[in-house]
Amino acid sequence: MQLLLRARADACAADAHGSTPLHWACKAQRSAADAAHAVGALLEARADPAARTRAGSTPLHIACEAGAAACADALLAAGAEAVSLTLTLTLTLTLTLTLTLTPTKTLTLKGVANADGVTPLHAAAAAGSEACLGAILGAGAPLEARLVFEGRHELSQQQESTSKTALYLAAEKGHAAAVGCLLQHGADPHAHALLSTAQAASRLSPLWAARRGGHADVEAMLVAAGATELAEAVPAEEPPGTELSR
Repeated sequence: MQLLLRARADACAADAHGSTPLHWACKAQRSAADAAHAVGALLEARADPAARTRAGSTPLHIACEAGAAACADALLAAGAEAVSLTLTLTLTLTLTLTLTLTPTKTLTLKGVANADGVTPLHAAAAAGSEACLGAILGAGAPLEARLVFEGRHELSQQQESTSKTALYLAAEKGHAAAVGCLLQHGADPHAHALLSTAQAASRLSPLWAARRGGHADVEAMLVAAGATELAEAVPAEEPPGTELSR
């Protein structure tokens, strides 16, 4: 890769799926150090950290799905737009006016959703990557952002809608470290998921999901955080993105 970059290869070139070298560097099966080094080299070559695949995923999505925390750190740093300006105006030989704007940062990657509504936070929670979650939350990602998905159930082929927080995603998959990280950052243990079809809808708590999956360690963490189990029917017409914490 270094040889190609030295030969001025396009660091932003995309394949048929819209994946750039930066996407591939984040998903490649290699050591964390090698992956981080590759990401750093591509960023130095002006690779775009906000590039999207045809499915709308940024390299940060891919890094979080792979649990590549070092890559996520580098991407978050590159996605922070630093603005710094110093203007010096000389009016006379003895008078100098200097205007300095303090550098500010605006994080542009942490809350970006792909075509399925998945943000890097959701990807990290579903993958169980505590380190990636810590990096994203430390950058100010919205903790209670919901993943709202509409489609057909893979078995019943029935049209359904789901609305889940990152905590619910981690709890239902039994990712104890990720659950602990989310709770430590203030995730609401009572924020329920909503699963609905044309015929019925259910409000389900993270604790219910953990118990249903047999994840005893996650169950214990949620109970310690004051969570209560809930699985109840709600009106089917309730919007899937409705805030469900009570």
